[in-house]
Amino acid sequence: MDEGQEYEDEEIDLDEGLEEQDEYDKNLDDKEIKIKIDDGKVKIEIEDGEEIELETEKGKDPEKIIGELEQKLKENPNDEKALIKLALVYKSLGNYDQVIDMANKALSIDPQNHKAMILLAQSYESKGDVQSAISYLEELLKVNPDAKVQAYLAILNEKEGNLEKALKNMEEAIQKEPEDDGLYNEIGKLYEEMGLEGIKLLIKGQKVESDVKPLVKGGTTLVPVRIIVENLGAKVDWNQDTGSIIITKNGKTIELSIGSREVKINGVVSTIDEPATILEGRTVVPLRFISESFGTKVNWNSQYQIITVNEPAQ
Repeated sequence: MDEGQEYEDEEIDLDEGLEEQDEYDKNLDDKEIKIKIDDGKVKIEIEDGEEIELETEKGKDPEKIIGELEQKLKENPNDEKALIKLALVYKSLGNYDQVIDMANKALSIDPQNHKAMILLAQSYESKGDVQSAISYLEELLKVNPDAKVQAYLAILNEKEGNLEKALKNMEEAIQKEPEDDGLYNEIGKLYEEMGLEGIKLLIKGQKVESDVKPLVKGGTTLVPVRIIVENLGAKVDWNQDTGSIIITKNGKTIELSIGSREVKINGVVSTIDEPATILEGRTVVPLRFISESFGTKVNWNSQYQIITVNEPAQ
């Protein structure tokens, strides 16, 4: 009687173990791997934000999971999902040689396997072979031009001292995801490392250069009017009779006069903190007022002196 009860309990425990494995498989099958850039550090994450290292636990012994996945691969050596899962388990254990082995096998089946390329890049970086990591990310960008991959590549190029390449990578990342505030911190660090001082202006992710630098006066940033015209898709005209500047975009008209705090928006009079003025032969106008009047969003990163102007998120 006791022996029968003990046997029955063992069967129940085994069933529970299988249920755990099924849930583990489902969790990994249904989610995509993503890259997260956080303060110069790169993390590979599952789609819902849960880190891969945690995903391999699920209350089970990693060695047992390895055995189960190896059995799957004996039955089907071309099981890409099993190869990637096994690579993830090895990654959680810090066994990067095995990660590389599994990821390479996955790539031999599908040369465009994004997960395998990301795992290879991070594994080689962890082993100190940054150049190999860079090579895999460059290959990945050919098939998946993702902003976070660009940012990861920028961080690796920075590690190798290739600051110009790193800056180009980060600029391309920002152009793809101009709303990602974290990327501006990363590019700010690069500006600082490269000795690029003063206010930097990025409109829609594109760094804007001018012979007249942005001027902060009374807490208001003034920039050459042409910068707004060319980068926000607006049009500028001069009213010779009144000596005023007329900026139009999408049916909205803003009229400013040099030295006057009074402005007109579609004919309605309003006031601004700092008027348009002439600086080094260029007409400069208040950036935030003009940009936000046309529906764009302006942010100021005080740590790295970066002004960003972006379209609102859809």
